[in-house]
Amino acid sequence: MAKFKYIGQSLTRPDAIQKAIGKVQYLDDIRLPGLLHAAILHPETAHADILSIDTAEAEKMPGVVKVVTGRDCKTLYGDNISDISPMAVKKVRHIGDHVAAVIAQTKRQATEALAKIKVEYKPLPVYTDARAALAPDAVLIHDHAENYWHLPGMGAVPGTNIANTYRLKKGDVEKGFAEADVVVEGEFVYPHGSCAAIEPHGAIVRFNEDGTIDAWSSSICPFIIRDDLAHAYHIPSPWSASASPKSAAASATSPTSPSNRPSPGSPPTSPGAPSSGSPPAAKTSPAPSSGTASATR
Repeated sequence: MAKFKYIGQSLTRPDAIQKAIGKVQYLDDIRLPGLLHAAILHPETAHADILSIDTAEAEKMPGVVKVVTGRDCKTLYGDNISDISPMAVKKVRHIGDHVAAVIAQTKRQATEALAKIKVEYKPLPVYTDARAALAPDAVLIHDHAENYWHLPGMGAVPGTNIANTYRLKKGDVEKGFAEADVVVEGEFVYPHGSCAAIEPHGAIVRFNEDGTIDAWSSSICPFIIRDDLAHAYHIPSPWSASASPKSAAASATSPTSPSNRPSPGSPPTSPGAPSSGSPPAAKTSPAPSSGTASATR
């Protein structure tokens, strides 16, 4: 019987030794020269129109470099459906939305300035039950969800809160019920699942002088993060990919990559051909080399 290289074999994880002896670098271990820190303001309610945001006092606080809101933000991201804005624009849709961000010299300065931001909301119905969100008179969470970029075969139902429909049919269901000895019907509710990360969620991003971007993120999807960064900052990237010890992925996209999405508001279509031009890239890296300015959550 053929002996496989990986199947049935005991393998050592590439990072096992470094983790076991405590030498692996996590996000909170990374310190770059000129590192800036960001504090994020979340909404008071999960669903509301944003009537006004007053950042004047926050901008005057010690150490504050910039206060950012979603005003004029046209960037959308999402690997299957691009329905997420980096900052809330005119509306918040969940309790974790990003209403504003303060970028400052230290974490404490960013947090203290955050408390000075004043936001006026117009509350909207909060749906914690999908059936209530599907009611004919339900307020739309996304007003024009059908216009979002999406993968082929996916898409929202216009005028509803249905983000996507998926049908799976296998065999004769009615016949199966008729032949079954017991039919059990019930309603099952289970909690939201999440990975059990052993480090805080966050990111460090460095914008280099040559137009490239380096990013360190506590995530399992570096390619998606890289493509979203390239799309958000309009960085062209070639199709080929390479890897090095300092970069988990150099520039690359695929035909279905979000980097090839049309601009927000364009009719949803299949992603087009790869962009051309010089190859500055958005990269994801496991460890830092040198740095200028960055932000952490």
